[in-house]
Amino acid sequence: MNSCKSKDGLKARKDLQDMGIRSSLHAQVRGKRTYLPPAAFWLSKEEKKIFCRRLSNFRGPDGYCANISNCVSLDPPSIGGMKSHDHHVLMQNLFPVALRGLLPKGPRIAVTRMCNYFNRLCQRVLDPEKLLALESEIVETMCQFERFFPPSLFDIMFHLPLHLAREARLGGPVHFRWMYPFERYMKTLKAYVKNFARPEACMAEGYLAGECLAFCMEFLQKSVPVEEPLTRNEDLEAHENVLEGRPLQKATEVKLTDKERDTAHWYILMNTAVMDPYVQMHLEELQAKDERCARNETILWKTHTERFSTWIKDKIPNNSKDHSQRLRWLAFGPRNVAHTYKGYIVNGHRYQTDDIKRKTQNCGVSNEAFSMCRASAKDSNQMADMVAYYGVIKEIILLDYHMFQVPLFKCSWAHKGKGVKEADGFTLVNLHTNQSAFVNDPYILPSQAKQVFYSREDDSSPWYVVMRAPPRGYHELETEEEICPTTLTVQHDEDIGDHASDDESCCVRNDCEGIIL
Repeated sequence: MNSCKSKDGLKARKDLQDMGIRSSLHAQVRGKRTYLPPAAFWLSKEEKKIFCRRLSNFRGPDGYCANISNCVSLDPPSIGGMKSHDHHVLMQNLFPVALRGLLPKGPRIAVTRMCNYFNRLCQRVLDPEKLLALESEIVETMCQFERFFPPSLFDIMFHLPLHLAREARLGGPVHFRWMYPFERYMKTLKAYVKNFARPEACMAEGYLAGECLAFCMEFLQKSVPVEEPLTRNEDLEAHENVLEGRPLQKATEVKLTDKERDTAHWYILMNTAVMDPYVQMHLEELQAKDERCARNETILWKTHTERFSTWIKDKIPNNSKDHSQRLRWLAFGPRNVAHTYKGYIVNGHRYQTDDIKRKTQNCGVSNEAFSMCRASAKDSNQMADMVAYYGVIKEIILLDYHMFQVPLFKCSWAHKGKGVKEADGFTLVNLHTNQSAFVNDPYILPSQAKQVFYSREDDSSPWYVVMRAPPRGYHELETEEEICPTTLTVQHDEDIGDHASDDESCCVRNDCEGIIL
């Protein structure tokens, strides 16, 4: 027995020597310990808590994903129990935002590029030329992963993304071939099972009954009017006198001040297509009568803003028969009494005011508008340019124009100069800035609003990361830029640092402690 033990001990010792850890064993025998520095991809316990807290506090818009906070644990920090669609949302959009500032630049850029690859690959509209660029970018991204992550990570699943861009180029958009429709329909088939001893027969009978009902409904629609259920965010007109969209919940009557009414009325006049000829007519008239307006464009637009409401009211009197009834009431102006709502549906999006505290976030909006821009406060040469504004909805108002109602979103906007910045490929906004610059222009039309949502860095920071989401239903008239979420800026390998493979600084972290063996 002792001889067998000695032989096993010699064999084990020889194996350890072959593995190259003899010096480590001798160090432990002598009472010394070895310090193992943290890897570049390693997160400390505090960083894991920050990562999970950002996911737990995340609130997306209606229909975007499930409640992610139900799948996140803060103590201990862990993630589990997510559906396949939630994994896609996490991989394509949430992961880079939640990971922001928690890793060194090298591995963080590699992870961001991988998420950006899947985000661009899963869009509803694909450009074959851009897919060719994606094929080369994913190879560079995989090289970055091999630089910062251990070899045990690279199994066959990490080789698969190399071929996905070519597959999309040959087969078209990905959503025609993925498994989500089949998974959803499997839930319908499973609901047909009443006798668990014969599940296939139950599914067959339920499917046959459903097909029969579908054919009967199709026949009855041609003879008997059958009311079909509306989709959740379908913006059918609930009231004939509301110009666009439909309000939600119960209306509250409010009385606007003269300044609030005039500000809202002026915005509607300036953003209604039927008023465009009259706007141009008024500008030409001001330039002809006033030399200062002809020389200075800033004075021209300031005078136009002050006088246009009164001018159009005199230009189109209410008793005129030469204009349409709607145009006459629009020129006449709204009442001081308006109605406010907590929710509104338009263009497939569900909007709600900022004071509605729910698991979803439907109050974020963005708007692109022409604005007078200048290089500095001392620059007198201003020019008009397209500027993107970000904000949250504070009030949803329906102005009463006697014969019809026009909806408006009153928003709190982030200041373009001080409240918006670009960092690490993300757009960050400060929603707690002073609103004095937007006192005379806080409104937008619902048709102009594009829904966004915000992810806050932490409770002490005033900055929010801007994120976009496509509408719940697909609209064929939308372009690629309108239906695609904002993609992250792709950074190349030379932005990370030294290319040397033996550079120890790219493989370990110096800003946190490792472990002692």
